[in-house]
Amino acid sequence: LSEAVWGSEADCGMALAPWLCLLALLGLRAGGSSPCWDPRGQPRRCMPVFENAAFGRAVRATNTCGSPPEDYCLHMGVHHASALCHRCDATDPRHHHNASFLTDFHSQEESTWWQSQSMAFGIQYPNSVNITLHLGKSYEITYVRLKFHTSRPESFAIYKRSRAGGPWEPFQFYSASCQKTYGRRPRQFLRPGEDEQVAFCSDEFSDISPLSGGNVAFSTLEGRPSAYNFDGSPALQEWVTVTDLLISLNRLNTFGDDIFKDPKVLQSYYYAISDFSVGGRCKCNGHASECAPDEAGQLVCVCQHHTAGTDCERCQPFFQDRPWARGTAEAAHECLPCNCSGRSEECFYDRELFRRSGHGGHCLNCRDNTAGPHCESCRQNYYRWEPQGACQPCHCHPAGAGCHMLTGQCSCQPGVTGRKCDRCQHGFFGFSARGCQLLPGPTELPLPRVSCLLRAGEGRGTACALLRGHSTLPLHCLTVPPCPPVSGLQADRLKARLQEVEEWLQKPGCDTHLGKSAMLGDAPRGDGLPSPHLLRGKGNSPSFHPFHPLLPQGAVMCWVGARRSQVGAGLSVV
Repeated sequence: LSEAVWGSEADCGMALAPWLCLLALLGLRAGGSSPCWDPRGQPRRCMPVFENAAFGRAVRATNTCGSPPEDYCLHMGVHHASALCHRCDATDPRHHHNASFLTDFHSQEESTWWQSQSMAFGIQYPNSVNITLHLGKSYEITYVRLKFHTSRPESFAIYKRSRAGGPWEPFQFYSASCQKTYGRRPRQFLRPGEDEQVAFCSDEFSDISPLSGGNVAFSTLEGRPSAYNFDGSPALQEWVTVTDLLISLNRLNTFGDDIFKDPKVLQSYYYAISDFSVGGRCKCNGHASECAPDEAGQLVCVCQHHTAGTDCERCQPFFQDRPWARGTAEAAHECLPCNCSGRSEECFYDRELFRRSGHGGHCLNCRDNTAGPHCESCRQNYYRWEPQGACQPCHCHPAGAGCHMLTGQCSCQPGVTGRKCDRCQHGFFGFSARGCQLLPGPTELPLPRVSCLLRAGEGRGTACALLRGHSTLPLHCLTVPPCPPVSGLQADRLKARLQEVEEWLQKPGCDTHLGKSAMLGDAPRGDGLPSPHLLRGKGNSPSFHPFHPLLPQGAVMCWVGARRSQVGAGLSVV
């Protein structure tokens, strides 16, 4: 190899088209010193240095001279016999030509080269000799250059892998017989709109002359319309991505004298390459300025911009607020952190969330009883007064249905009320997990027959009487004095007491006394019941009559029946 890092203007002009040469040289000088952050701390695109990716790397050849030792001769032309012959011996360090000489460093004066066996060993078409270079990581390749120690082959092909272990893909063909050998017509450019990942076949470098020192330089982007907009062409970015290269030497160039099978003539035809260089950069997608071995010795990008992966091809786990993108000259496309309100360090990219809001980070495992894509709200049955405050439990009754995340007011089931959803609304009864039931109206009152023993002295009380507005009451109700005023506190107690009465009414039988409210104390006048037996009817056959909410302001009680121990029901508060 003539230079460890290919990059001089002289070599560039010889190997590449001028515009690609300029691109490569600019990249070489700027890439190595280009940091990933500007002086203000803002991210910008960065790339590893432009280098000869083949230098010093091991190359494997399927055929090498010297095992067994053999003679080879230098071809002096069609009119001259091969007068000068030498020995190739793989066991002799002075006379071997193994594959390591393809990527080593040497001077022009003391050239080294790899060499195959001669045509005397049957290497001519249809037999092939393959040379394989494993880069150890993906590179973005600008050119592949081969310098031949003998005449250039009549036909050879370059193949590549875009990923480790992937299939071999055609990269470039060279042949004086493109259609016959490779089934492709010669071409050197594409028209806009054509597939830019198609390998060309060129007949330019297939002459037998020069007999030594001929170059072949393959420019990976030449003749492809999107080359001037490389950052905007994913197809070309994939096209130049290489992890492995294979050079398949398919047919030797001859003067035609090989048909006579003269041993000296056959010994003068063989493949020999002195330089195998590959110009490109370690692929980091614009998010790293260098590649280095990891703990396992594998070459990886030293990723910046909160990216990760061997090629910086994805965002770090907590930097998922927008989709990953390759860095360009216009924008670094750094990865952005998820907004989890300081309550989670886990998230994933949510495409639908990004489409709706422009932020795709969806948080996981929110702390402090929070929930939502950004841990921005309280969990169900929790609330908080301040946006950054801690979420507190609402303590809703199990019969509730969640609570308001800002006020803590429980969202009650139908017919249920209270801040904690712990009691029925007026006109409802039967508190349960399904809510409360609406009390039936006067014309819908069920009148089940029950047998209840009446105690003496239960027929009077300090209640108010109602003589109108109740069509189901007997005509002989008694009139009592008008109701006294009811204060706000008394009204609240009346309501709560009524709730207890309604709950008591749902219990089977009627032999349990309602008693005194331990929490509310004695109810004010108008709420006292002389007996738990709420009856209507005549004689000795009373009937059970539940409460209903059809009474005017205040608490009223209607006395029904001919005996002191018979009472009718109708207590309510409006």
